[in-house]
Amino acid sequence: MPHIRRNLRVRLFRLGTCSAALAMASCAALSPAGGGSVPSRTATLEEQVQQLRADNESLHDRLLATWRDLWPLLSLEEQRARIPALLSDEDVGIRRFAIDRIAVLLRDGDAEEPILRLLVERLGDPDPLLREATATLLPEIEFDGLPEVVVEKLREESDGRVAAMELNYLRDRPATGAAEVVLLRLNRGPAEAAAEAMVSLLENELVETSLRDDILIAVRRSNRVPDQAAMLTLLATLGTPDDRRRLMVVLDGGTSSMRRAVAKGFAMAHVAGPLVQRADDELIYPIAMEALERQGDLESLLVILRRSPPEESLIGARDAAAVSVASTIAVDDLLIADATMASLSPPTLRIAVLLAGWSGDDRTNGDRKMIARQLVPALIEEGRATEAVQLLESFDDGITEDDLLQLKFIAALRAGAWNAAADVRPDPQSWIDQWSTISSRDPDAAELMRRQIILRFEDTLDTSQREALGLPEPGIADGESVETP
Repeated sequence: MPHIRRNLRVRLFRLGTCSAALAMASCAALSPAGGGSVPSRTATLEEQVQQLRADNESLHDRLLATWRDLWPLLSLEEQRARIPALLSDEDVGIRRFAIDRIAVLLRDGDAEEPILRLLVERLGDPDPLLREATATLLPEIEFDGLPEVVVEKLREESDGRVAAMELNYLRDRPATGAAEVVLLRLNRGPAEAAAEAMVSLLENELVETSLRDDILIAVRRSNRVPDQAAMLTLLATLGTPDDRRRLMVVLDGGTSSMRRAVAKGFAMAHVAGPLVQRADDELIYPIAMEALERQGDLESLLVILRRSPPEESLIGARDAAAVSVASTIAVDDLLIADATMASLSPPTLRIAVLLAGWSGDDRTNGDRKMIARQLVPALIEEGRATEAVQLLESFDDGITEDDLLQLKFIAALRAGAWNAAADVRPDPQSWIDQWSTISSRDPDAAELMRRQIILRFEDTLDTSQREALGLPEPGIADGESVETP
């Protein structure tokens, strides 16, 4: 390997020497010389200059070819060490070579942050093709402060293709402070990419209130509103009630992409009514659920629960919206909604909603106990008794309320957590009562419980209890042999 690197340096030196010599020869050819008429000397000199330029370009290409051929022979450390100088070289071809090498390092996971920071500075390169090559790599680059760098470069970018790539980056990775520059591009272009980036910023609540009117003005000035989806979304989001009434025509009769764009804007503006009215449409339904989720109150949750999806594949959209709202509304409102869920909603959805309410931020122990009174029976009914026990045992200060203790006892019995059940209710009659309750519904579970009762309490059972369990009186016949299941 050392001799290969020496050969590399020798070849590069020779190529560089030849290039310098040709440059000197070019200067000599253009210097005054005796003999010959002016026109003939001029023609001769022009031919020599053209030949020298061709030779120099050939050597330049050979130099770059040598770099490309021998670069992989350098160690990773040597490559990293050489890249900064190549990135700042006066020659466009060498800078492009450096960008290409960094792209390889990125794909291999070997590009370190200092090199990536130098690369991003090429977004300000004088050559638009190099700026475009750099912008192409933006989705693969990550370091703190990158969005801010892109925003500043976007402000000054003169090439539409590069500006569109930078806007697409901000669309996919919206950043604080980007809205002003994106608005600038909404006016100057490329308008479509700018509109998409602005929609993303609005979705992520990264647009200052002071800019919203200016954005709406820019949208209205655009002659591309009718045929650009993102422009329609902006108009539906920021427009007046009159704007939205006019957009109803698109919502009802436009192409799928245009209808979806308008519906998205309504949802972002928290205008759910028109969407709910059209929720039988499978295209509109999930966006209507999103709009109701954004409203985030009891009324919206009740509408979500009552509005069945038009097809089975959209059940997830309904469930996700319901869970999201349940995690934020007041507990009293959640319990009102639960009365609706108990009669209308699938048990799995009801449990998911109650669990979301249980896990919501700022819930007190009192809040969670109120929810548990509805949630634990639902979990038991759905065969999730173990989960119910764990939920009731999660209270830091324990539970003392008799109704919750009874729920824990029932859940522990159904889960086969016999010791936990005995901790709550150590008397045999409580066990026998529960055994009687499930005997007809779940004979197998009832038999396991019966054997546990006998194992734990046989010596303390009175006559009526033994009779209920089908046990003979002591001394009349040998007791049943019981084993722990």
